[in-house]
Amino acid sequence: MAPSLDELREELKKELKEFKRRIERDLRKELTDARKELGEMKKSLSFYDKMYEEMKEVNDDC
Repeated sequence: MAPSLDELREELKKELKEFKRRIERDLRKELTDARKELGEMKKSLSFYDKMYEEMKEVNDDC
């Protein structure tokens, strides 16, 4: 016998819930990775900014 409309509806709800969970998990991972990358970029920028300031001071002294 074929599944009833209610059974199909419940199955679809379960699949949709699982799909939503996977999407949310993937998005959280992407966000975490992006935050890490941003942190690394900030460190790099801070390093180069410090180097620039030091070179500027040396140049001003000359």
